[in-house]
Amino acid sequence: MSQSTPPEILWAQRSSNEDPSHNIIYLTINVPDLQPGYTLDFPTPSTFSFKGISGGSQNLGSNVPAKTYEIHQLEFFDQLDLSVERKETVNGKSLQIQLTKKELKTEYWPRLTKDKRVNFVKTDFARWVDEDEQEGTAVDDFASTDAPAGAGKLN
Repeated sequence: MSQSTPPEILWAQRSSNEDPSHNIIYLTINVPDLQPGYTLDFPTPSTFSFKGISGGSQNLGSNVPAKTYEIHQLEFFDQLDLSVERKETVNGKSLQIQLTKKELKTEYWPRLTKDKRVNFVKTDFARWVDEDEQEGTAVDDFASTDAPAGAGKLN
């Protein structure tokens, strides 16, 4: 059985005390050349798991060896609203996910996880908007990503 490693996760957020569509968490799971059949599971509103394989495909001349990435039961700082459909986009570099926070409030989560130090979780400064500057900022629907032409959204 092959050894699995946790992928790098980038995260950003928006908060609103009135509009659930502006009360979101952005996750980017960096797994290059993510193969179909990955699993993304939210067993509770405050935890998630991921398992996927990168590389190993011979398409487009890629000779990257297959590598298994896995996150088992990462606990979020607070709860998500799992009744709202999440948005997912896969491109050649990563899996991008948009999730909705359960509690409507303007304050940001201080971090993504309950644990203060998770070495593979980092702030996504490309998507981050300061808490006091988020008013009037459009919600990113992955339109500004570097997804290759033809890369579709998966729900």
